[in-house]
Amino acid sequence: MKFLGSLLPLCGLFGCISAWRDDHVPDGASVAEPTCRREVRIRASANDTEDISDDFYWGIQAANQGGTLILEKGKTYVIGKKLDLTGLEDIWVNLEGEIKVRAAILFQYTLH
Repeated sequence: MKFLGSLLPLCGLFGCISAWRDDHVPDGASVAEPTCRREVRIRASANDTEDISDDFYWGIQAANQGGTLILEKGKTYVIGKKLDLTGLEDIWVNLEGEIKVRAAILFQYTLH
């Protein structure tokens, strides 16, 4: 999935998420507020079968409205659940790692 490039503006590309909440931060996740854009990182999958969909969903929420979700180089992120991500606004994904989507999962998205 590296065809997406380094930075992929996702303004509304994937789904409906309300403003992110910081009351529950998944293990291995972080949010930093640099001078230009908030940077959000999530943990990578430990192996090719570990589903981190919930962490990915949290990361997208945390990066919504002016942030960047960073998927680190050399790491793999396995998405094994269907995610409804409509309604995103001003979010970038810095995809240097690899996203693996299980074959039975379909992303729902709307282009605006």
